[in-house]
Amino acid sequence: MEKTPDFDYTKVPTGYVHCFHHDCPRASECLRHLTGLNIPADVQTVRCVSPSAWPTAADVSYRQQL
Repeated sequence: MEKTPDFDYTKVPTGYVHCFHHDCPRASECLRHLTGLNIPADVQTVRCVSPSAWPTAADVSYRQQL
């Protein structure tokens, strides 16, 4: 997936959990993943879902529907 040109990262709440699991079966419909894709270059640190907790097709508890 690629960055979304019209995504306004300034509207992401402080402390929002991002996700970088690009192979997740629900990535295309997950706000956490979309947010992770659109981090501006000047943002140095973010909260994220730990890779050890990445969901499988059967467990998508961290997904946040778009």
